[in-house]
Amino acid sequence: MADAFIVGENFIDNDNVTMVLGDNIFEDDLSEDVKKFKSGGQVFAKKVTDPENLIPETMKSAQKIAGNGSVAAKVVKQVIRKGIHLDFKSATDMEASEFSKLFKHDVTKEGMAAFLEKRKPNW
Repeated sequence: MADAFIVGENFIDNDNVTMVLGDNIFEDDLSEDVKKFKSGGQVFAKKVTDPENLIPETMKSAQKIAGNGSVAAKVVKQVIRKGIHLDFKSATDMEASEFSKLFKHDVTKEGMAAFLEKRKPNW
């Protein structure tokens, strides 16, 4: 988690920041909860899918992810394909590097603006 703040340090500057990890960013609308958050810590939890429904639930998640920014989805796939063959440190370093590169793309800026403005992005 600390690496995410290091990678985003220049973007964050002195603003308040909330970190949401995992599938929550793809599936749940947390905008109202994030908007209400003022200080301290907040845990956003997600139900864990039971093994019998894993494949159908994974496919639902994949469809939602595919509807998000195409640049980010492409980078995520590349990181997974490359990272699976690396040791943990190398994989997380690569992930951080690729994640930071996303901030130069207009679609990333649009996605972040849409999130902050509580609207759907215009891809």
